[in-house]
Amino acid sequence: MDEELDINQLITRYLNGQASLSEKKKVFAWVKESPLNQYQFDKLKDYWEKDTADPKLINHEFQKQKLWKQYLDSSDSPSELLSAKQKSGRIRWISIAASISLLLTVTAIFSIREKLSAPQTIEIEVATIEKYNPIGQKSQAQLPDGSKVWLNADSKISYPEKFSDSVRLVQLEGEAFFDVQHDSDRPFIVIADNVSVRVLGTKFNVNAFPNQQDINISLLEGSINVTADSNMDGLLVEPSNGVSYSKQLAVFREFSKESNPTMFDKAISWKNGKLIFDGDDLEDFVTEINRWYGVTVKIVGVPQNDWRLMGTFENEYLTNVLDAIAYNKGFTYDLKEKELTLIFN
Repeated sequence: MDEELDINQLITRYLNGQASLSEKKKVFAWVKESPLNQYQFDKLKDYWEKDTADPKLINHEFQKQKLWKQYLDSSDSPSELLSAKQKSGRIRWISIAASISLLLTVTAIFSIREKLSAPQTIEIEVATIEKYNPIGQKSQAQLPDGSKVWLNADSKISYPEKFSDSVRLVQLEGEAFFDVQHDSDRPFIVIADNVSVRVLGTKFNVNAFPNQQDINISLLEGSINVTADSNMDGLLVEPSNGVSYSKQLAVFREFSKESNPTMFDKAISWKNGKLIFDGDDLEDFVTEINRWYGVTVKIVGVPQNDWRLMGTFENEYLTNVLDAIAYNKGFTYDLKEKELTLIFN
């Protein structure tokens, strides 16, 4: 094989990332042989790395001439790299021959680059899966990596049909409980409003309904890192603990199962059908009833001022829930289809 053709091919393989270790050594040895070789290599590398608006233009004759002129007109042309003693006619002819060889190599490299870069510029669209539960409905789903998610009523989750090789990203609006498969190479990230929950593999709950003042995250197993726009360092949460993020104050508040067992149990147990009222006022009670049972609620009369409802109901009918608290809170009710009227004396 011709020596010059061989080095051109080796340089081409080096620039497009296909050269073996022995081929790379040959290229480096050739570059060190002379300043002219170093110059040609640097020029080729510059052309290779240069952004080209339309790589296909390199195949046009006009673009070839433009490239040739740009090369010869450059202030640091190869002839300037030679000493005065070397500037003989013979050396000049070698320099010109090398320049012609360089032009041909550049053209060949751009041609190969076009073929190599074409498939890389194709954006493969990955379908986005979106699941929404209306009021009165809960569901369970399996994510592309095998992780499981329980989605509460009046909640929405979206994620790609196939997770990327670097991250597993899920967006949530509402409430969901996650049982995440461990994958140390691909962190699992839940985005809820402006809060981000990052995990590798664990079980946790995120409560982030749009109409609520706080976003609550409760951890059952494993560990999670919770961040917000205002606190990029985030908080590391351990099992049986959680954090509550105030949207208004932009601050985190930590809690634990030991310090607030009802709040923690409410976050973990809703997916099993346990409805917990933890000092809820009338507005919160109406929101929960609407979400859990899918009914619209109308209030007639004047409710008592001190409405702090405590109680736990597990897989109960709505009528059983209403019967249990109606006398204590001083109301009767009328339920027709999906319309509930609370009548206060």
